[in-house]
Amino acid sequence: MKKVVFLISFLSKHLLRGISVYKHYFAVHFALFVKRKDIVVELYDGAKYYIRSGYFDITTLDQIYIEHVYDPSGYELKPDDVVFDIGAYIGDYSVYAARKATAGMVYAFEPVVETFALLEKNCTLNRLDNLRRFNIGLSDSDRTVEFRTGSDISQPGASAYDLEKMGYSTDEYKKTKVSLRDINSFIKEQNIKKINVLKIDCEGEEFALMYHLDKDILLGCRMCMIEYHNIHHDPTYTGSHLAAYLKKNGFSVDIEAYNLAQNTGMIYAKNKLFI
Repeated sequence: MKKVVFLISFLSKHLLRGISVYKHYFAVHFALFVKRKDIVVELYDGAKYYIRSGYFDITTLDQIYIEHVYDPSGYELKPDDVVFDIGAYIGDYSVYAARKATAGMVYAFEPVVETFALLEKNCTLNRLDNLRRFNIGLSDSDRTVEFRTGSDISQPGASAYDLEKMGYSTDEYKKTKVSLRDINSFIKEQNIKKINVLKIDCEGEEFALMYHLDKDILLGCRMCMIEYHNIHHDPTYTGSHLAAYLKKNGFSVDIEAYNLAQNTGMIYAKNKLFI
């Protein structure tokens, strides 16, 4: 009963907010769900996105523009921010961030080739010069890993880990090789002096990545928005342990479990030095 009430409330809010976010709201959803067409979605704030038919691409945009999963109150971007979007998918947050941090720079990382192509397309659509794109993932070492990815848009998720633990049925998922880079080596190679904002959604790799991140870079970061995935056997690879690690390093932290997803949620962390 609780889930039913939640869904009714969520869908009502989505409709009311969505009409003010998306141009041609009803036509967009008719094209995606009835005609099953890939389309370019235009938003009232001027952003444009090429998205595929079905629910998953539009859902990621909803998270950014309707639910504000990555910029709740107190987590707004500044014009000169340097942003790392790790697990950029089709560029939903990357484009949003680049249009906010107009005097800054956004670094977007997406290791899956097909998804990265859409990230490139959405950067071009929005004519963004401050959005750098990399067809790699970031972690604690340089290596090639085998991802399981959905064979079509109705099968979300791409990870080297057990997606079934996140609630996905992966019988028809395909396997593909992707490249991961050591985040500290990448930062040095690119001569990046600071990261103001870390947005991370990398399907289980967030723990290895964050525990390995150079302390000077971490302590210079103003805020982190991290989706956690409690799918590992290692007791330190949990949302609660990562939250404790960030607290130990001077961040104020909130952790929120998702209502309808298994073993996942968000960590919001603000560096007390910048509050």
